Amino acid sequence: MKLITFVTIISFILLQACSAHLTIMGIGTVFQAIDYKQTSYISKHPDKFYETNPILGRHPDQQDVNLWFATSILSLWTIYLLLPKKWKPYWASGYAGITFTNVWRNYQLDHMPIP
Repeated sequence: MKLITFVTIISFILLQACSAHLTIMGIGTVFQAIDYKQTSYISKHPDKFYETNPILGRHPDQQDVNLWFATSILSLWTIYLLLPKKWKPYWASGYAGITFTNVWRNYQLDHMPIP
């Protein structure tokens, strides 16, 4: 619950200080950080949980999790920064939507707490 409060506060601050699509990218990154924590938890508890990302496999080790999320976040932000301005809101919305869906699916399928 602390994390949800933190996300709400950061989102409000970003909305006041930045463009809407930049704020949405920030929110997507927060959701991806939550997904990272959930996936790290999965990697440490292979007897209880499994990963649904086919690239990582059902039981990834922590090094694979770290590499996947670092590469993913860096790539998604690089593409966002290189896109023409008219496409940025669509990219940001898709990113935030997909990362939220991943967090929610982890929570629903595995009954995993949201950190």
